[in-house]
Amino acid sequence: MAGSQWLHGFHIYDHGDLVSNLASRYREVNGSYVLDDWGGIARGYREFKGMRLNSKSDIVWKYQTGDFNWLQIEVTDIDFNQAGLY
Repeated sequence: MAGSQWLHGFHIYDHGDLVSNLASRYREVNGSYVLDDWGGIARGYREFKGMRLNSKSDIVWKYQTGDFNWLQIEVTDIDFNQAGLY
């Protein structure tokens, strides 16, 4: 992809946004464990309290038979640096 690069399992645009990340992870298949690739694909960014963050992602297993989109997530609000317990 032009204007982007891989860095230790993270695919990052030249301007700094995360495109995707990929790692190997075990999953259970019929009582046995199989090592497959698994990761996230950034689908959108928003500004939260002055910080630009990834707000939409797909979590995908990379099977030999094709991709399995396991989860789609959207962050609509965020709190951070709270002094108390959550």
